Amino acid sequence: MYSMKLKHNASKGNRSMELHGKQIIGRKVSAEGPATIQATNPATGEKLALRFHSATPDEVARASALAHQSFGWLRKTGPEERASFLEAIAAELEILSDALIDRCQLETGLPPARLRA
Repeated sequence: MYSMKLKHNASKGNRSMELHGKQIIGRKVSAEGPATIQATNPATGEKLALRFHSATPDEVARASALAHQSFGWLRKTGPEERASFLEAIAAELEILSDALIDRCQLETGLPPARLRA
C-alpha cells in the first residue's frame, strides 16, 4: 500500500510524485477508511496540508493477499531477475529523489544529507 503515485509527463520525459493520501492496492486507489492522519513538521510544529486516509481491515487484507501472490512470483525468480526487479525499483526512486527527500524532510525534520544516506 502506498500513498503516492508516479505521474509520467511524456512531453518532458520525466515523472513527478503526486501525493494524494490514499492507498494504492494493486493498481487501484482506495480510501475507504473514515479516519485521516495529518503529519506535523517537527521542526516548526506546522501541520502539513495533506491528510492520509487510514486503511480499513479490508484494505489491509486485500494488500496482504496481493503481496502474498507477488511473493509466489518472486520466489520463482533467479538472482539475475530479482536484481533487475530491484534495480528497476531503485531507478524509479531515483527519479523521485528530490520530491521524496523534500517530503521526508518536512515529515521528519531530518536534513537532506541524512535522508539520502
